[in-house]
Amino acid sequence: MKNYYLIITLLILSFYKLSANEYIEKAKELYIQNQHTKSIDLLKLHIAEIIDTKDQEMISELYYGIGVNYYKLGVLDSSLKYLLISENTNLKSKNIKFSTLVYNDLSVCLNELGLHHESLYYLKKSLSMNIELNNERGTILNLLNLGNTYYYMNNINTAMTYYSKARQRIKKKDSNQYLNLLNSISVIRARNGDYKNAISILEQAIGKRSAGMDSMRIYLYTTNLDMYLIADGQSSKYEDLLENYLQYSKIHNETKFADANFKASIYQLAKGDFKNALGYLNNANSIYVSNNNLFKAREITQYFRKMMNILKIKGMSNIDILLNQLKEKSIVRYSEALETEINVRLSIEEELSILNTKLSYSIIGIEILVILIVILCISVPLTIKYFIDKRLFYIYKIDLIEYYTGLKKTHDMKVKNSIGKMTNLMLLSRNFKDDDIFVETIEDLIEGSNELSNHINNFNQFNRSKYVNTTSTNKLQLDRSHTNL
Repeated sequence: MKNYYLIITLLILSFYKLSANEYIEKAKELYIQNQHTKSIDLLKLHIAEIIDTKDQEMISELYYGIGVNYYKLGVLDSSLKYLLISENTNLKSKNIKFSTLVYNDLSVCLNELGLHHESLYYLKKSLSMNIELNNERGTILNLLNLGNTYYYMNNINTAMTYYSKARQRIKKKDSNQYLNLLNSISVIRARNGDYKNAISILEQAIGKRSAGMDSMRIYLYTTNLDMYLIADGQSSKYEDLLENYLQYSKIHNETKFADANFKASIYQLAKGDFKNALGYLNNANSIYVSNNNLFKAREITQYFRKMMNILKIKGMSNIDILLNQLKEKSIVRYSEALETEINVRLSIEEELSILNTKLSYSIIGIEILVILIVILCISVPLTIKYFIDKRLFYIYKIDLIEYYTGLKKTHDMKVKNSIGKMTNLMLLSRNFKDDDIFVETIEDLIEGSNELSNHINNFNQFNRSKYVNTTSTNKLQLDRSHTNL
């Protein structure tokens, strides 16, 4: 019974998992197609069904999928919330490889929020796990993100150390990881004023770009190269892509939309249109500030000021005022970002509690369903067996009546024959009492009468019985010694 219960449970859970897995795979396809809103809607629509699987890994993957889609949309608070829920649920399944992925993406989200110290915590956890698992791809990704994080913290030397470690490990020089590395190094070179080196590195990256490179990365690299060309006094090459970059990023990623606005401000500066340039810069800053990323806001504003100086454009006082405002805000906004993170963590405690309640209800529901199925599987065969036994009882009863009737007639005839034989002997011989044949006839008469009496009693006893063994007639109360009569 225990094994039967287990098999039924596994069959039901397998059915739920197959359906839930289809939803997750479809959401992944939508993510790859940059249809992030549709991917989120699909996962949220089937969230209850996925939770009903009781599969902690699948549930963790559900929340992770929602989190990374929100990140791609630039909705960082929601991204952080769902990634933290994914982290918590994954702790129960103890899937270390998946943990490295969640920690890495948590760090990227925290960097966008300006919480770089928090980002380092998760990145180093992910890195140690990937090294332990000998996961080379994950290790390289962690090293690149550590370099980015130290760059955001203005620790350029440490950033270059991690970039160098990543470069030593990357084998394919046309992989996206290598192209990302080249772009990051070019940014540092440009920040230090070495624009020619930055241009050379980024041209190398664009020349190596693979056919599978996504649109967002193409826009990012080409517009970065234009920034360096303008700073170096050269003509831009990819300004025609700017409008595409603005439209595409506005739909798909808020933070990249901020970057596109910043690039637009530099293009306008190069044309001498300070008013429009300042408008684009303010658009970019408003997005970064709203996401608590004061570092990025200050960085682009400082670069904007540098470009004004290179291009000899007036209006420095306006930019200096903006830089002072950002500097004053940085400490306040950093504390606000920490408070936001704490609030997110507090809010997910309630959601995790609800999730655990749903999980317990789903367990009880499945157990009740399994019990009902087991009861049904047991009761139906027993009911069928009862009616079959009932039918067989009547069949055997009819056969036995005929059988006992035959026996009765046989023994009744035997008694009558013995009486007839005695009558004949009495008529033929007066001394019949002394003949041996008379004695034998008497014995036959007595034996036949006894047998007849016994069979009648047995038949009556059978009629009173409430149970007939349907599997074998050998157990019925029959006189087997007379079946050959």
